[in-house]
Amino acid sequence: MAKSTYELTYFHFPGRAEPIKMILEVGNIPYKYHGITFEDWPSIKHSTRYGQIPFLKRNDDNSEFELYQSLAIARYLAKESSLYPIDNYQAAQSDEYVNVVKDQVEEFYKAFFGSNKDEDIKKFYAITFPNALKALENQVKSTGYLVGNGLTWADIYLFDLLNGIGKDFNLKDYPKITALKQAVANNEKIEAYLKSDRNLRKKINILECDIH
Repeated sequence: MAKSTYELTYFHFPGRAEPIKMILEVGNIPYKYHGITFEDWPSIKHSTRYGQIPFLKRNDDNSEFELYQSLAIARYLAKESSLYPIDNYQAAQSDEYVNVVKDQVEEFYKAFFGSNKDEDIKKFYAITFPNALKALENQVKSTGYLVGNGLTWADIYLFDLLNGIGKDFNLKDYPKITALKQAVANNEKIEAYLKSDRNLRKKINILECDIH
């Protein structure tokens, strides 16, 4: 039986959809990416469940399949891709680390769109971001990954963070995270994705136009 094809809808630039796309790529799950423009968004917004994107649909007999909220989508696909731990404690750990990444993105954009943008962004990179990386550095296991013996969705989320708002941040004080980042980049499916046109970070500067 052929695999179902998923359709992931988000804006046509890097953002919340990027780690989801990498999970799909690593899981070898067929998908189509529907990137919409800001101009088209008002005409689409009213038809979405919460007036938000991303959302995921599945093109098969299950016409009722429609999933919202980026972490719910990512967790579902991680389970489909064997990128979500089976062990309950390790699963909870992976949730913890993904939420740390989510918190960092939210803190960055809180500063980015705040009234004291320059000062707040400087504080973010001087205090908030390093503190989070220090905590995550201590959580990287002897296997080189955040959880268990291999790649999970938590590693992909951290990798995407480092390629997004952390792309210019010096990782010299975080050797374990540096090695993890390289290990994820060396994954055959991730490497192919990063080189492809499907990787929107290759074409668009996240710090200039990304909205989460």
